[in-house]
Amino acid sequence: MGEKSAVAGVSARWPARLWVVRHGQSAGNVARDRAEAEGVTLIELEHRDADVPLSELGQRQSQALAAWVDRKSGSAGMPRP
Repeated sequence: MGEKSAVAGVSARWPARLWVVRHGQSAGNVARDRAEAEGVTLIELEHRDADVPLSELGQRQSQALAAWVDRKSGSAGMPRP
C-alpha cells in the first residue's frame, strides 16, 4: 500500500477491498440454454451479444446484488453506474 508510482510524488493506492461480480443472467444466456437443449447450433438474438438485456431472473439477481453491496458498503441510496 502506498508504493511510489512512476509519476513523481504520486502514491499508488490499492483499494482495501475488491469485489468481482459477473453479470446476471441475460436473455442471451436463456436463448443459449434453450438452443443447447434443442440441439440448435445457431442462436438468434435481436441485439449484439454485449447489448442483450438481462432476463427476469438476471434483473432479480442484479437487484439482490445491489442490496448486498448496500449492506456491505454502507452505500444505500448512492448512485451506481
